[in-house]
Amino acid sequence: MLWILKLIRSFLSVDLPICYECLSATPTVWCLNCSVEYCSGCWKRIHKGRALSNHHKVPIDKKPREYQRCTIHPDEKLQYWCNCDTLICVDCQLTKQHQHHSTISVVDAAQDIIEQVCRKMFLNVKNNSRKLIF
Repeated sequence: MLWILKLIRSFLSVDLPICYECLSATPTVWCLNCSVEYCSGCWKRIHKGRALSNHHKVPIDKKPREYQRCTIHPDEKLQYWCNCDTLICVDCQLTKQHQHHSTISVVDAAQDIIEQVCRKMFLNVKNNSRKLIF
């Protein structure tokens, strides 16, 4: 299930906003040096010492977009979900290893997963509410 969340977060930019430090507050800043999101309270607490005081922060909505890169072809972004359950780049798609596999864009794959999860959640709620009524 964790890979689903990573896939959604990485490729759809669907953020599940949470402060890296306290794991509860909504992040408001991105530290360019730490490469993590902080709420304002944690940012101030962590970066008040001399060692981290020169770090640069940007508002969370100005955070640079992150892309996962292919380990085999580092210049390529991972853009496809292969039926062998692997994220691959356009170059990997052409190799013998994946040549005859079916692929789908990660955006479409993530959207399919979101729809499946929503359907299952709806059915669980519907079934559990019937049990409570009867």
